[in-house]
Amino acid sequence: MKHFTEIPLVEKILKPCLQEPWEEKISKIKTKSDFLKVHKEFLNYKILEPAVGEGVFLLEAYRKIKSLEQRLFQFYQVLFDCDEWTTQRTLRFYSLKNFYGFEVNPSSLQACKDNLLELQKDLIEEYRTIEKPSTIDELENIMLADALFNPWPKVDLVVGNPPFIGGGRIRTFLGDDYLFKLKKAFGKDYNGKADYSCYWYTKALKDCPEGIPVGFITTNTLTQNNSREVSLEKIFEEGGEIFDAWTSSKWPGDAAVHIIIVCFKNKKPHDGIKRLDGKIAESICSRLQDWVF
Repeated sequence: MKHFTEIPLVEKILKPCLQEPWEEKISKIKTKSDFLKVHKEFLNYKILEPAVGEGVFLLEAYRKIKSLEQRLFQFYQVLFDCDEWTTQRTLRFYSLKNFYGFEVNPSSLQACKDNLLELQKDLIEEYRTIEKPSTIDELENIMLADALFNPWPKVDLVVGNPPFIGGGRIRTFLGDDYLFKLKKAFGKDYNGKADYSCYWYTKALKDCPEGIPVGFITTNTLTQNNSREVSLEKIFEEGGEIFDAWTSSKWPGDAAVHIIIVCFKNKKPHDGIKRLDGKIAESICSRLQDWVF
């Protein structure tokens, strides 16, 4: 059951997972060589929203990406002593081909793509760039498919809001055939009492490159035993670490659920600041509590 995700919730994931790491990288640019290295990495930076809906995470990520791109352009002008137009003609722009997504609803998928193309046009006008607008064909990496039953691409960031379905209601909402397919796909990791969104964690831990950040909005049932065992606890079992989280709060929409927000480093410890509910934490455990050792 997919619900529209409000922007402040999206921001709580994109800020620590995308914005802050890139701001730190850009702030460390001192030389032309530094710039060229960072800009190359920026142009190849790939983002996946596995349960894309109408693309709210990708849309907000694109806003941040284009803002960061402007900062890079400014660095280039200073380092290479040139004007704005020379910079734009010299450097490549960040491509929407770097965005990946899965969606099972054709109309939502089309809306996502239309929204991205429209936002791109708006930002071209806002930043007065000479970038050529993308076409719908260039968004082929955002596809009609079920994320749980397809290999995830090798990306640099995974963010999203998996559907909210309690473990005991999966059969009711998705049917017998789907439940059988889910059991077969996840094998020993399948838990009939766990929330449906748990399997996005399992899938991320299996398919995502080591060391990348992953950020999900899910129900607070993931901090409870049956769901925690196949989601949050697995982060630590695989060598990863939660570095930013928000504990239970009521979903701002119509769904009668409470949510959590979890950002974790896949299969690697996090070497930066950790925050729990916006405050610096020593170590965040699978119950989303600050554990001081």
